[in-house]
Amino acid sequence: MTDVRTEKSSRAAETAAKFGVLAASLAVLVLRAPNLLIWPRFFAEEGKFYFSHAFNYGFLEALRYVQIRAGYVNLVENFAAAFASLIRLEFSPFVTTYTALLVQTFPLLFILFGDSSLFRGLARKAAGCAIVVLAPSISGEIWLTSVQSHIYLGLTSLLILVENTDAMTGARRWSYRSLLALGGLSGPYTVFLQPLYALRAYSDRSRERIIQAAIVTLALLVQVLVFWHFFVANPSVHALRRKELGLGIVSRVLRLEIGAPLFGLEASGGLAEPVASFWAHAFLLLFLFVLPIALIDWKCRGLGALDSRRLLFLAFCILTLGISVFSFGIDLDGRYAVLPGYVLLFYLLDNIRESNRRWISATLVGLLAFSFFVGLRSYRISEALRCDGRSPTNWNLKVARWRNEEVNARMWKREASDRIEICPPGRSMRLFLNDAGTPPPRRATTAPAQGRD
Repeated sequence: MTDVRTEKSSRAAETAAKFGVLAASLAVLVLRAPNLLIWPRFFAEEGKFYFSHAFNYGFLEALRYVQIRAGYVNLVENFAAAFASLIRLEFSPFVTTYTALLVQTFPLLFILFGDSSLFRGLARKAAGCAIVVLAPSISGEIWLTSVQSHIYLGLTSLLILVENTDAMTGARRWSYRSLLALGGLSGPYTVFLQPLYALRAYSDRSRERIIQAAIVTLALLVQVLVFWHFFVANPSVHALRRKELGLGIVSRVLRLEIGAPLFGLEASGGLAEPVASFWAHAFLLLFLFVLPIALIDWKCRGLGALDSRRLLFLAFCILTLGISVFSFGIDLDGRYAVLPGYVLLFYLLDNIRESNRRWISATLVGLLAFSFFVGLRSYRISEALRCDGRSPTNWNLKVARWRNEEVNARMWKREASDRIEICPPGRSMRLFLNDAGTPPPRRATTAPAQGRD
């Protein structure tokens, strides 16, 4: 009887500790940019393409929208924009911003309350949550913007990949399947992991793994068909420029996928240049020296063919390759480093957990500690976080001015402006006026509206 009470008390204490870590993680998440939750805004493509399409053409049309410059379905953003279009324009940014906040909490919940060998024990769970909210590769443009929520759905899909499915309840199975379907139809990151889901299904031979692999495979087929349709139908939109090969791609990988998670986005820019700082190169060389030793370490120990470390290593390679190949001559910036950066830091954490060589563990602890230090230093410095619904111009005031254009156009017999400013400064979106005399043009495709940026 005493043992039962002790066990219940221990479980209650563990659950309370998990909720404590969750509360602390959410506080760190929110405090990075609390202004965005109080005065939310539309950011870049979130307003320019997705919300403007939903506002101009209606809820159902918004659900099937494909932004052809992206070339993939982004269902989570379609839902956010569609529901945002149903309420008053003054309050629409709340829907997209809080949708992004909800999606960014998914990885925290999986780490704390999931069953993964990667996060066994409260200390490892806390470290995993710290990686999610403090990784130096986090850029302001992805923070609390629903158009980039597919990055966090990709991270959620990665965490599902390393979960133990043996003791799952029915409700958890269906929630995981639903999130995989949503992630697969919301950008490229989840479907990039399809080979690993197929490999995991082949290795485990369990019914749930096969179902998960089937869901991701179907989503991949949908994304491939959508991409192929818009790529072939609109070759001018995706006019391919010859990408740099060889050292050019290596330079970008060092700068983004390896440099940014360890040194931050600002400092990692120097890794691509000969004048990079001595300490940045020193830490990079240390990392590149420890990595192959860690690989040899788990080879010598004869670990399972698909343990979490091998899955994370393969995921890092696949994501890095996918981003490099399918970015089509785009100048890669911070948002492309976020998910590979998370995978790399999780990989370091997992090697700390399993390595028998103390000096390897100590070195990896030092790298992670340095990464957290850099993440804290760059916690709130992004310019993108300063643009909100209050600054540089109050959102309600901009909406009022936009509505007054309709009255002024009728009064002064002139053409009304259909532009309304959004973040970052200099961006705008087109919202057609209700009584401007000309209805929105009919849509022949799901391409974005033509007009000035």
